Amino acid sequence: MNNVFGGRQRIVIYATMVPAIIIFILFGIVPALSTLVISFSDYLAIPGVPVHFVGFANYVSLFVDNLQGLQQSILDTLIFAAAVIIVQNLLGLWLAYS
Repeated sequence: MNNVFGGRQRIVIYATMVPAIIIFILFGIVPALSTLVISFSDYLAIPGVPVHFVGFANYVSLFVDNLQGLQQSILDTLIFAAAVIIVQNLLGLWLAYS
């Protein structure tokens, strides 16, 4: 099977993809990686306060020391998500039928 797109068309296709790829990297990949790196430190977001690597201590604290708080956070998130879904659907139906 022959190549469907010629050389010039291929350049145009890739050139139109580049902005979307850059935006995805800047707003998707970079924040995810920085969150992962920060999760292994004692980062306080206060200027001048040094950041120390603490390894898995944050995760041990989350899953062992504060398990009840984690369960409550998950429950709160599920309740909030259900409420938002119900309200959005009801508003959407109301707008569609009015």
